[in-house]
Amino acid sequence: MQQFEVMADHRPLIPILNSKSMADIENPRLQCLRERLSQFNFVATWRQGKLHAIPDALSRALVDGPTPDDEEAEQDVSHQIASMVARLISGVTVTDGGASPFRDVLLSELRAAAEEDPEMIALKDAILTGFSGHRTQLHPLLGPYWGLRDCLVVDDGLVVCGRRLVIPQCLRRATLQKLHASHQGVERTTRRARQAVYWPRVDQDMANFIGACSKCQLHLHSQQKEPMMTEKAPSRVFEAVSVDYFAWA
Repeated sequence: MQQFEVMADHRPLIPILNSKSMADIENPRLQCLRERLSQFNFVATWRQGKLHAIPDALSRALVDGPTPDDEEAEQDVSHQIASMVARLISGVTVTDGGASPFRDVLLSELRAAAEEDPEMIALKDAILTGFSGHRTQLHPLLGPYWGLRDCLVVDDGLVVCGRRLVIPQCLRRATLQKLHASHQGVERTTRRARQAVYWPRVDQDMANFIGACSKCQLHLHSQQKEPMMTEKAPSRVFEAVSVDYFAWA
């Protein structure tokens, strides 16, 4: 295209794109933008944002009066999109035999561990069939979950507590190691755990795990009290002057 029109809803940008030279632009970000657009020949115009049409991924190359060939091509694209969405939802392998890039390996590992963990099996059964009327009638492994019974759901083979995944017993230590990989201390690591994962006594397990971390103990902040440093009392006024911040000459 020899020339085209750029329509924007930010009015101060129009003179920058149309008339100002590089020397007149002081903002480095706008200078970079102007430099990248210098190879194109266009005219910038302004239009209110409420008057702009909202484009989407499938309407960037519309045609007026589509021909039968266009309609046939549109159907082919629709079939391709439908097939792609179906693959994403079902998580099937791609055509070359490899694993689907949209499958979460960690979730697959959690799902496989939950299918073999007795506690997760009993918990999923209680969620799907309903908890007993009294805590004493629960399975012995499900006592800690009684207070959270209204927050627990089963989603695609995984137990979820609110927005947190319930981790099976065999993966809890590995989860602690991943959460504490940055060695940020008990408070920050526990805060992160409360956003993503759950199991009974997770906060206590986190504190014990970090307390036994040799690297954290090696770099632990020392809380010893430093002795107060005193100087000899002055014998006259202004013999010694002390300030927190000072500049001279």
